[in-house]
Amino acid sequence: MRGRRKFSLFLTIFVGIFLVYLILLFLFPFGTLAQTTILFHGDVANSVFLVSCSLFVALVLTGMFDLIVRILRRPWHKRKFGKILVSEGYITEGELKVALSEQSLRLGDVLYRAGRINGEKLDSALRYQKKNPEKLGIILKKMGYSSEEDIEWALKRMRRSLGEILQEKGLLNEIEMHRALALQHHGLRRM
Repeated sequence: MRGRRKFSLFLTIFVGIFLVYLILLFLFPFGTLAQTTILFHGDVANSVFLVSCSLFVALVLTGMFDLIVRILRRPWHKRKFGKILVSEGYITEGELKVALSEQSLRLGDVLYRAGRINGEKLDSALRYQKKNPEKLGIILKKMGYSSEEDIEWALKRMRRSLGEILQEKGLLNEIEMHRALALQHHGLRRM
C-alpha cells in the first residue's frame, strides 16, 4: 500500500475509533468505558492517554489491514518457471519440452546417452534389477559396468535445474534466468 493511502487509512481508523469511543461514552455515561476517562488526576493526562491508546490501536489495525491486502494481492500459487520463460519469450514451448524431458531421464538413460555405458550392459543390469530390487547405480558398480565417478556424474546431471539445462544448451543466459526467477518469486507479470 502506498504511503499516502496508508496514512489516509490510518487517519480514518483513528478518527473512527475516537468517534466510536465518544459515542459510547455519550450513550453509557456511567459504564466501565467512562471510568477510563478518569485514570489520571488531570484532564490533560487523561486526554493524552486516550489519544495515545487510539493512535496505537489505529496503527495496529492499519498494519493488519495492509498485511491482509498484501496477502490477497499475491497470486495463490507461483507460476512455473518454464511457463514464465515461454511467456517472456526467452524460449519456445518446444525448447521447454526438450529441457523438461531431459530433467526426467533416469540414471541408465543418462549414462547411455552420454556413452558411458552401452545398451547391452544397461539391459543386463535392468534385467538383474527386476530380480534383485536394488538401486541401478549399485547394480552397475557391482557388475563392473560403471565406475563410482560415472554414477556420481550421472546423478549430478539428473539433479540439474531447468535453468541450468537451458543455460548448458545455450538457450538461456544468466540475466534472463534471474529475471524469470524474480518474476516467479514476486508473482509478477510483465505488462
